[in-house]
Formats: sequence, structure tokens, C-alpha cells
Amino acid sequence: MTIPAKLPLRGRRNAYFGEEWQFTVKDPDTGVSAPVDLTGWQGKLELRQYGAQPGNALFTLYNVTANIEGVWIIEPTEGRVQVYITKSTMRGVYDFLRGDIEPGADIIVSYDLKMTEGDGRDDVWVEGLLTLNPGVTE
Repeated sequence: MTIPAKLPLRGRRNAYFGEEWQFTVKDPDTGVSAPVDLTGWQGKLELRQYGAQPGNALFTLYNVTANIEGVWIIEPTEGRVQVYITKSTMRGVYDFLRGDIEPGADIIVSYDLKMTEGDGRDDVWVEGLLTLNPGVTE
């Protein structure tokens, strides 16, 4: 079992969102960190209004093999993963949720990134809150 990293993220309603992580593991004997080999792995990220929200996620990013919206394992042997969300998706989430908040206020939602090995075993590696800023410029 992996203890997920808790990382606060910040995105804007009027811009794309991109985040890149490199996952490493520390050798318990030497204390030296090395990249996790993600060859054959898949990534999936969900965004919800709050943790354990029932029903469908606000949106789900699935594994992709290029620099498009989704979870892209950029360099599998280097443990590098990119999460990319388009401007239109960011706007859609903000617009969907803004009805019950003060105009111009940030919206805070929950996310997690689940990584799945080739044999089907999966675990959450990153989780936290994503703050959506309304921005100004269209």
C-alpha cells in the first residue's frame, strides 16, 4: 500500500491546468532514491466536490499516450507523469459549481490520482484539494 502524497493544487477557470510529477522510491538499505519504473502502468484522476462524493465524478482523466487532456506517463522508466486539463474542462467544472458561491470566489474541490500496475493492482498515489480561481480574462 502506498501512502498518498497530499498536494494542494491551484488552477484557473480561464486557463489550462498542467502538473508534472516524478515518482521515486527510497532504497531502505542505502537511503538512495530512484525513479519508479511505470512501464505498463495506467493513471486515472478524478475530481469531486468532496471526498467520497457519491455518483459520478465532476470529471475523470484517463491514461493517454500523448500531450492531450488526461494522465500521460511521459517517461515510464523515469517515473514521470503529467496531468493535463483543458481550458474548456476547467471552465465547465467552475461554471457547474459556481451557482452556490459568492461571485468571484474560489471553488475548492477534491482530487486523487490512482495508479494501476499491469497486473491490475492499483493504489492512490496523490490526493488533495484543487482550488479553482475564477480568473478575469476570457
